[in-house]
Amino acid sequence: MNKAITDGLVFMPPAFALGLTQWSSEDGTPGSATWDGAGNAALVPADTDFAGALEIQKNDSITSLRYMGETTVLPGCYLQVTARVKAVSGNLPSVRIAAWAGDVANANVPGVVQTGP
Repeated sequence: MNKAITDGLVFMPPAFALGLTQWSSEDGTPGSATWDGAGNAALVPADTDFAGALEIQKNDSITSLRYMGETTVLPGCYLQVTARVKAVSGNLPSVRIAAWAGDVANANVPGVVQTGP
């Protein structure tokens, strides 16, 4: 059963083209710095591979991009988090995909895989 259709849940974060105020360049918690107005980031609306992309020039050893919104996941359901990354120039970066699983009290849910290769 598709919960996005039957229950009207929204699983996708907003497109980068809608603004970068919900995309954190730090830990993703409320009040953390966002990519909005960052000098090393630019929206590329005509990217041939992504039909619109966020291009980040990596200046630090670790560069974070985290959606600051919440995604509701109902009991008995799962959420698969994926990302597409394109290296434009330079050395290929290592990439880690992660999500934070919280319960209704904003406590971390133990035993849930939250990072991947």
